[in-house]
Amino acid sequence: MAQLRKLVTVMLLFWVPASFSWSQGLDEAWLKKLLEASRHTNYSGHTVVLKDGRLSSFSVVHGIFDGEVWERVVSLSGGRGEVIRKGDEVICLSPSQTTRIASRAQLSKLGTLEQGLDNIAQFYEFNEVSHERVANRDALVLEAKPLDTYRFGYRLWLDKAKGVLLKMETYGADNSALETFEYVSIEFDKPLQKSDFEPSSTSRRKAGAMPEQAQVGSLSPPGWAPSWLPPGFYKVREAGFISAKSGVSSQLFTDGLAAITIFHQPQQDQQFEHVQTLGATVAYDKFMGNALVTVVGEVPQSTAERIAVNVKAVAVGP
Repeated sequence: MAQLRKLVTVMLLFWVPASFSWSQGLDEAWLKKLLEASRHTNYSGHTVVLKDGRLSSFSVVHGIFDGEVWERVVSLSGGRGEVIRKGDEVICLSPSQTTRIASRAQLSKLGTLEQGLDNIAQFYEFNEVSHERVANRDALVLEAKPLDTYRFGYRLWLDKAKGVLLKMETYGADNSALETFEYVSIEFDKPLQKSDFEPSSTSRRKAGAMPEQAQVGSLSPPGWAPSWLPPGFYKVREAGFISAKSGVSSQLFTDGLAAITIFHQPQQDQQFEHVQTLGATVAYDKFMGNALVTVVGEVPQSTAERIAVNVKAVAVGP
């Protein structure tokens, strides 16, 4: 349980929403061209994230290698840590723990809007708000207004020339910002090498000291599933997680904009419930049957609670 809590703490610091999807309301052909350009763009820069009055800064490197998206995000303030993405694998590194996640990456807030233009008009209403400048670049400002109470709303600043997300605000029911992400500087088309995506020397030593704990597990069905999710959320994939010894498995879901990860760790049944929030991100723990269920995502607490209490054991075929 302690191991899972450490991981959740790291995710609260680095958590970012899933990739952006488009619905009706603007010139879709123009936006399609804009977002397509963002999927083939190398860039690096510095960002700030404001959560609950706490300002954190990060350096970001984003590139395309062998047709895959690679990213490296390094914390520049507070606790040391970094997240490295190479295709479908994400490695979370901190002084106390190294974790590999064999899962489709959800780091697009610190990268590109790469999922395309799936129609999610039944869950969000999109409107063009204004044109502004972010990191000394011209940006188109869009608002994504939720059409139910299961998810938050967003304001998105898209680079007009490159299609990259320069700024995002997540807001709640009262329309006030819960969390703000913003590039303060960004440089495009700078030549990048694969070595730019290697962990720092301190993180590399830590990763090398924990081979079994960082082992990627099987992607076989985990034997559990949520019996309720907000309308429009679909599974990205299961992920083998941490190590076979810990028994932790996870599943990732998205509606095309918000993302939810559910963790499941076999434990003796206990009376336990815990909620941790940071900005727009919630982590909700609850024992269900003989397992600790943790829901982490950029959704209201009531949504996370309802998902957790509806996680059930399912039969796994031969």
